[in-house]
Amino acid sequence: MSQNKQFDHAVYEKNLVILADHAQKEYKLVTQEVPAYQRSVLKTYLWLSSLLVAAEVATFKALIGKTINVTWLQKDPSIFFYHISVASIFLGFAVFCFGIDTMRGRKPRVMPYGSFMDLADKAYKEASGEKSRATTLTTVIKSLNDSIITQKDEIHKVGIKLRFMSFGINFSIVLGVLAFIVFALPKP
Repeated sequence: MSQNKQFDHAVYEKNLVILADHAQKEYKLVTQEVPAYQRSVLKTYLWLSSLLVAAEVATFKALIGKTINVTWLQKDPSIFFYHISVASIFLGFAVFCFGIDTMRGRKPRVMPYGSFMDLADKAYKEASGEKSRATTLTTVIKSLNDSIITQKDEIHKVGIKLRFMSFGINFSIVLGVLAFIVFALPKP
């Protein structure tokens, strides 16, 4: 690079405007779109876990009460069946409670720019020549970057909880099917 070349403030400010625009789009993505998607997945898991618990309790009650009119199912369940069934129901209920806790645990969003009065003051000082050019834009970009990082951390925490809920629902379903298989198998 040539040492004789002058610093082009206009190009620098233009690039900062582009960066600020992209940062604003990223901020919108991490504060509105991704959390909305996570909430919809969370609601699906809540419905699925409540449906799962209700179905397992109804099936458990029907098998224990012998209200199913299938002759090969009219037998006394083993202790293993009880343990697996209760574990499946408990796990489904735990996923439901964990989902409620995750839904209620969202923190309020932070203003991405900080104080607008401070930004207005910086813009005034910049325009009057008291501060270097583009100070306001760099402050906006830094504030957006900090807010994006904070929000991404929150998204990550909720994502981990959703992953555990997914595993819990799947494991509960597997335990429920296993309990039915144990019940349906003939005794030796």
